[in-house]
Order: sequence, then structure tokens, then C-alpha cells
Amino acid sequence: MNKSTLWLLCRISAVLVLLFILLIPAGKVTPMLAGTPYALWTGLLASVILTALTWWGTQLQSTDKNDTKS
Repeated sequence: MNKSTLWLLCRISAVLVLLFILLIPAGKVTPMLAGTPYALWTGLLASVILTALTWWGTQLQSTDKNDTKS
């Protein structure tokens, strides 16, 4: 895959995670994971995924020192 396709995949993934966050019902407790309420652990998981996608996006958009684009 080329960089533009990977960048598009990264952006689509970020939007899907953000839409998932909007669907988390406030105050929902079950199912619990290690004693943590559902709304909390899914929010934490989504933030970890968004952080990973942000890192991936910066790696895709970074330029090499040997890159000669003008």
C-alpha cells in the first residue's frame, strides 16, 4: 500500500473510533472489566486507540531528511 492509502485508512479509523465514543451510553456500568464500569473502560480503550492512530498518522506524514520534494 502506498502512503496516501494508509493515510486515508488512518483517518477513516479515527472517525470510526470517534463515532464509537459517541455511542457509549453515559453511566452504563455493565459489562465490567476488572472492576471498571463499561463507560470508563471503553473510553480508556478508545483514547489509547486514538493515541496510537495519532502516532501512526505522524509517522505517515513525517518527511525523511533524504526526501527531495519541493
